[in-house]
Parts: sequence; structure tokens; C-alpha cells
Amino acid sequence: MNSSVAKSSAYTLLANVLLASSHWLLFVIIAKFYSGLELGQFVLALSFISPAFLFASFKLRTLIVVDRQWQFSLNEYFSARLLANAIVTLGCILFVVYQWKELMQVVTIVLLYRWCDSLTEFAHSYQRRLQYFNRIAVLMAARSLTTMLVVTVVAINGGTFINLLASWALTASVFCFFDLWLLRSSSGENESQALSIAKFISYGALVRALALYKQYFTVACALVISSLFVYLPNFFLNQQMGVESAGYFASISYFLVAGGIIVNSLSQVLTPKLAIYYQRREQKAFSRLLRQLCLIGLLLGLFGVGIAWILGGFFLELFYTPYIAQFHGVLTLLMLAAGVRYIYIFVGTALASIQSFAVQTKIYACGLSAMALSCYLLIPEYGLYGAAYAMLIATLLECLLFALSIRPHVSKAFSVTTKVVA
Repeated sequence: MNSSVAKSSAYTLLANVLLASSHWLLFVIIAKFYSGLELGQFVLALSFISPAFLFASFKLRTLIVVDRQWQFSLNEYFSARLLANAIVTLGCILFVVYQWKELMQVVTIVLLYRWCDSLTEFAHSYQRRLQYFNRIAVLMAARSLTTMLVVTVVAINGGTFINLLASWALTASVFCFFDLWLLRSSSGENESQALSIAKFISYGALVRALALYKQYFTVACALVISSLFVYLPNFFLNQQMGVESAGYFASISYFLVAGGIIVNSLSQVLTPKLAIYYQRREQKAFSRLLRQLCLIGLLLGLFGVGIAWILGGFFLELFYTPYIAQFHGVLTLLMLAAGVRYIYIFVGTALASIQSFAVQTKIYACGLSAMALSCYLLIPEYGLYGAAYAMLIATLLECLLFALSIRPHVSKAFSVTTKVVA
């Protein structure tokens, strides 16, 4: 990887580290300053709202980068994001009204946060298309540091659980407004049509949004299925062991983010490069870069398992509570599952760069089905360990299926591209 890629990766990595740290700090604060019930309620709200908003994203973060010819305009992409957000928000509210009325306050605040986060992500995706990685890093760092400061001050000063979450969401909203202003400014400088309210709420934009949904519906399904890798065990734990167990498991599993930060950072930076290799029909360079990324994923996984095995109990007690620390074996199993996943996440990135999405949906669906069955069978007997075993079983199956799928799909994509150009 050349120096510019390395530099961009470093900036993106730093920004993602800070963002993940701000999310993780919120878990730490809730675990230390508030009750297990409140931790569990927060986890349950995230567990169904986060997949819903991932469905609403239709992976626009990647599509905006790889759509080099603007098959859909920026205004049409934005219209699609707003409409999908509105639909899933309504669905989440109806779900809570009929299922978990006691979560209404928490859910409302998490919905506000997800709205702001999704629009910020959209704005940053466009900056990433322009390869303004330094700018994105500064924006993400400022938001993350401010969030950490605000939630810490609220907790130390005895703020209620709801006040803590409200401060978290309101901080995100302030930065969201600035990100959208910057998006409008940047699009005006680089596109023939800048982002415009009149255009993204027009009838034509809404019709095109529906066309985008139809074209990329399988992508949205793949995102939801993939995200449920993290969230599905929480539902089974809540039903079979209680809401507190779901909160404890989610707190432990958040350590998976550490390696995921590096994986996602490299993925974000190198998706445009893989897309360019595909556009230029440079299959050897494409495959070589993919092999390098998978090797990095393997090494990260081995490192994470080693750290969890040696120091897992120490870290869980340091950041959470002695009670949670007794489940250090769960952390080791989760890091093993994550290590397997880090390898094939890059295979998914490669498939996305050649716009081959359907296969990912099928693979993640198989993995999710295996996890659901495993959770159902293992959690009643093994508790949190059963949920961790279920995640490991799912990742091993997905890794096998990705390994069997990548070569034929890449070969077919480059073959078709070559014929079209010829």
C-alpha cells in the first residue's frame, strides 16, 4: 500500500477509534453509574433500532463511493435516505407501543441519535468519495471528544439515566447540522447540482428513491442480517435469562469493536481503490490487495484472541464490574468469533466494490439462521457462554461460504466487464 493510502488509513483509523471510544464510554458509564436494568433497556433499544436504520441505509455509504458515474444523483440518494429513515422510525415506534411501552423514553432518544448519526454518515460518505479523509477525521474526532466530555460530566454530576442519553443524542444533533451544511457546500463546489431541499423532496426524487430501493433491496437485507450477528443474541438472552443478561453480554461483546475499528477503517479507505481496479479491469491487482487485507484480518484476530485470553478478566473488571469480569471466558470466545469474521469482512468489501451484493445476503442469512438455532439450543444450558458459542458457529459457517464464493464471483465480474468494454 502506498504512502497516501497509509496516511488516509491512519486518519480514518484515528477517527474511528475516537468514535468507537465515545460509544464504548457510554456503555462503561451506564454499567458503573446506573443499574443493570437500565443497561439492559439501552441494549434492547439499540438491538432493534440499529438494524432497522442499517436497513434504511441501503449501504449508501458504499454506493456513493463506488457509483462513479452517478447512476443516482446525490439528491436522489439523500431523498432515499430520508424516506427510508421515516419509514423505519414509524415501524420502530409501532413496535414499541405494542411490545415494550416501558422503553418508550429510551427508544425515542435512541431514534433521535440514529437519525443524526445516519445523516452524518451520509455526509461523510460524500466527503469520502472526494477522498477528503483528513476532513472526515477532524469532524469525527471533534464529535467523539465532545460526546465523551458531555456524557462524563452528566454522569459525574449525578444526572439521571434519561438525562445521560439525552445529552448523548443532542450532541450528535449539533454536529449533524454542521455536517449537512458542509455537505451542501462541498456538493456545490464539485457537482453540477448541489444538494437542494427543492430537489431531494421533489416527486421525481421520491420516484427514483423507490427505484433505488428495488435495485438494492438485497443490499439492505444483507446489512440487517449482518448486523444481527451482534444484536440477535441479546433478544434470546432477554427472553431466556432476563434483560440484565442481555446488557451484560452486550457490554462484553463491545470489545469486538477494537479490531473492527481497524477492519472498517481499511475497508472505508480501500473500497474506492478496489472499485477503481474493477473499473480499470486490473484483476491481478484487485486480487492481490484482497489477499493482503484478508491476511491483516487474520493477524488482527489472532492478536485479539491472545489479549482476551491473557488479560480479559482484568479489563472487564477495570472497565465494568467484578460481576461482569467473571465472564472473561465469554470474551475469549467472542474474540475468536470476531477473528474469523475479520478475515471475510474484506471479502464482503471486495464483493461490494464490484457491486455483487446478492451473494452476501444469502451467506449472512445462512449464518444468522445457524446463530438463531444455536442460541435457542445453547443459551438455556450455557447462558452467556451459549450466546458466544452461537456467534462462533455462525462465523465459521459464513467464512466457509465466503471462501467458496469469492473466486467465481470476481472472475465473472471481470469477465463481463472485459466483454462490455471490448
